[in-house]
Amino acid sequence: MRSQNSRIKQSRSKKWILPKYSETCAVALTAAHPSLPFDTYLKVTNQQNGKSVVVRINDRGPYFGNRNLDLSHAAAIALNSDEAGIVPITATVLVVNN
Repeated sequence: MRSQNSRIKQSRSKKWILPKYSETCAVALTAAHPSLPFDTYLKVTNQQNGKSVVVRINDRGPYFGNRNLDLSHAAAIALNSDEAGIVPITATVLVVNN
């Protein structure tokens, strides 16, 4: 793993939670992002309650509306946002693997 020289913070207005497509998606702390390299680690914080989770980018997306991050069901549960579906988040890049 290679840490970035500086941390990048992005405040986003929304995020979307993937439905439970598979057992892997249901238990893994992963996310989809349109452009970040695979195996990038993000700290995602729910702005409504302050809960955070570290996820690994393993897919591309989202492809709906102005959403910028799709979280696995397990990550959504960790943020206590699995019922709401769309919540405001802050995402901080922790590690980028190329």
